[in-house]
Amino acid sequence: IRDLISHVEEHPNREFAIRDMLASTANQISLLVELQDYLRESLLGFRIPPLPTELSGRKMYSFMDLHKRLHDLLLRTTDMKSLLKGAQNEHLTLSKMIAAVSRSALEDVARQTTVNTDGLVAASVIEARNGQVRH
Repeated sequence: IRDLISHVEEHPNREFAIRDMLASTANQISLLVELQDYLRESLLGFRIPPLPTELSGRKMYSFMDLHKRLHDLLLRTTDMKSLLKGAQNEHLTLSKMIAAVSRSALEDVARQTTVNTDGLVAASVIEARNGQVRH
């Protein structure tokens, strides 16, 4: 998206496509944030079963190392939250960039309209003078 915004002057019609991409990205980020919250809540609510009494159960329990796995998963959800915060910030930056491009394009149109209007006024004045000279 950033590359498209950087080259939007080459293809002004892409601005609408960029806005659509930004809207889609915002929805995807929102869904990922919800998923991350759900995963974290699920992991925080997870209770590790007690150590079994029989030897085979103890070996399996030790092999699975559930406490470490739960800790690692909680760390991954924290990492995911940080990544999503970065994605939200990037989305905000890109939205501001396309707004600046839109504002710049609008200012260009306004300037060109002023130039055209000034030209029409000048032409009208000249035409009026020429009309007065002929009579």
